[in-house]
This record gives sequence, structure tokens and C-alpha cells, in this order.
Amino acid sequence: ASMAEPADNGERHVILCRVVMGNIEELELGSQQAKPSCEEFDNGVDDVMNSRRYIVWSTNMNSHILPEYVVTFTNSVQTQ
Repeated sequence: ASMAEPADNGERHVILCRVVMGNIEELELGSQQAKPSCEEFDNGVDDVMNSRRYIVWSTNMNSHILPEYVVTFTNSVQTQ
């Protein structure tokens, strides 16, 4: 939610998706990798044991991501 840019009316939107991760590979912070390192991997993560960021390769976008909900909200208190 903190990454959602507010619209002109102050609303923010987040799309919640179901994602099939498959076999994942760990990627280095700041990596410019744009595809799996080999056919064994489907997608990537920042940390295999404690993932905070998930990377779905563009070749898998249409088959591994299912948008399910759009959440619209406004902040009631200005936060940084």
C-alpha cells in the first residue's frame, strides 16, 4: 500500500493477485536479471527463507498471475 501513488482525488488502488511461484531462485539485491538463470526456475525472490519481494518473469505473467481484487482506499491520516 505504501507504494501505491494517490490519484487526484486522494484514492489509492492496489490489485491483489493469486500467483503461482513454481520453482524459485534467489536474486541478489539490485540484480538486473530479466529472466531465469536456467529452465529449472520459474520465478525469483529476494530471500528464499524470508521472502519480501517476489519476481515473476515477463514470460510467465499471463500464465502465473491471476488478478482477483482491486482494493481502493484513502489514508485518513497523512503519513510519511
